[in-house]
Amino acid sequence: MQGRIGAGCYTVDELPSKTSKADLSVILYEDPQGAGDGRIEYDGSRFEAHSLDAMKEVFATLVDAAAEAPHALVGELAVSEPPSAHGW
Repeated sequence: MQGRIGAGCYTVDELPSKTSKADLSVILYEDPQGAGDGRIEYDGSRFEAHSLDAMKEVFATLVDAAAEAPHALVGELAVSEPPSAHGW
């Protein structure tokens, strides 16, 4: 991110965190080219990597469904499988 304050310019670069600040955080943002991007931070003592992979798949399916039906309620959108199928 870049900007100006008065006559001065600034640039902000996000650096990856080395530790999770919460049990589970999803950070979404728009990259410089205008595309959506993001990351998931999680407490490794509370979640296993395969659980987060499954959550990412369900979230991606939900986002795709929302893009196809922007006026639908979240409960009406298609998800690949119910969360219980993933063992959460």
